[in-house]
Amino acid sequence: MNQPNISQKHNTRQEILNHHKNLRSSGLLSKQDNAFILIDFAILHNRLNCVSTAFGHTFKHSVAVKSNPLTKVLKSIASKGFGFECASFEEVLQAERVNQNQLIIWDSPAKTKLELESSKKIANLMVNANDLFELNKIISIDHKAIIGLRINPLSSGTKITSMNVSSEYSKFGEPISSRNQILDALSNAPSNVCAVHVHLSSQNVNFDLQVDAIRRVLNLALEVNGAAPNKIRYFNIGGGFPVSYNQNVEYSIFEYSEKLKIACPELFDGQFETITEFGRYYHAHSGVAFSKIEHVKHFDQHQTIINHLGADFFLRECYNPGQWSHEFSVLRNDSFLENELTKTDIGGPLCFGGDYISKNTLLPKVLPDDTLVIADVGANTFSLWSRHCSRPFPKILGFENEVYFIVKEKETAETVLQFWD
Repeated sequence: MNQPNISQKHNTRQEILNHHKNLRSSGLLSKQDNAFILIDFAILHNRLNCVSTAFGHTFKHSVAVKSNPLTKVLKSIASKGFGFECASFEEVLQAERVNQNQLIIWDSPAKTKLELESSKKIANLMVNANDLFELNKIISIDHKAIIGLRINPLSSGTKITSMNVSSEYSKFGEPISSRNQILDALSNAPSNVCAVHVHLSSQNVNFDLQVDAIRRVLNLALEVNGAAPNKIRYFNIGGGFPVSYNQNVEYSIFEYSEKLKIACPELFDGQFETITEFGRYYHAHSGVAFSKIEHVKHFDQHQTIINHLGADFFLRECYNPGQWSHEFSVLRNDSFLENELTKTDIGGPLCFGGDYISKNTLLPKVLPDDTLVIADVGANTFSLWSRHCSRPFPKILGFENEVYFIVKEKETAETVLQFWD
């Protein structure tokens, strides 16, 4: 298989230097931009290309909106022929705003009857019922979209417990142990109930485990089709492909697709229209953050820094310490600091004791007004923005075809205050 170049995980140090220098002279930043994020659209497009190539022409692909809901980013994704996976009705509406006749998948576990009624007018929609109870609710309102059923394979997934969605008591999916009820419900459902959905976990690096879970749900789908020929026409294998936040480690989407092809050839031979819904994999490496170091506390063989991105931006990193990591570096003007490394606690701007992105990270000794550089921030960072302490959402910029542009302006104080009205 001819594989696109996937060696570039994120911008190189020289590219980061160039970006920082160019942005400082671009006129796109102001004195109020104590922190800003740059998204490199070329890296995003490279990842889209990797997935298309890895799975071949029989697959369709959607991108998880929750990882990065920015309008300009989603428009760029849609222009490449990718659809969207949505975790709320509001995300469905956002996908509809930017959609270019691409598939929209709605996977929320808490769909209301009013939302379901309102969604009837949305074109190219697939609604995945979270369980048999919700499936009956969707059928009862005579929804005409493609309807699927999410099935919990009852598998252990990632070591990060909060990312596992297929445990015994998970809120997600109808347990595969309800085999007879699933067979009966799908075999006798209206004709547009014709899809199944399986999602094991996020950040699961055990591809064999992932493939085994998909195989078991695929067997159930084939059993449904044995009882009711051609009943299941769509197979949604969900998201969850892992991202490495370490430059020395890479997870290959091509290795995963090859394992899936060997274990589940039916997903590649045209029996089903198979759909993926990755999120983090596309976005994470496309984003890099720059944040002013406002203050430094120096101790014997230790320093604590205060920067302008904390638990408001890195919610998972701060509230689940040790589970998520990023690579950090420091710029002084337009040069990386290379002096003696010291243990560093990287504190954010919020007023609570857990507002640390990382602790005991080795960094050069820094000074106020240096710039902290944080890699791989394109997914599940600003999309989890917290209102704690009422800090403004930072400016986000883009880079494409050698041009810098504003993706989203920094919030004003007035906008933040209006949120609480």
